[in-house]
Amino acid sequence: MSKPEPADVQARIAFRQDKSGEIWRNDENSCALFNKGRDILHY
Repeated sequence: MSKPEPADVQARIAFRQDKSGEIWRNDENSCALFNKGRDILHY
């Protein structure tokens, strides 16, 4: 049985790819929101 992805997985996907299609990396060049999300999601 397949279940919908948990909200944290959906958020991780959103953080990893922005509207322009650029993938944010785990570094100081990433946006503050991504860094906040990374702390929660343990990138």
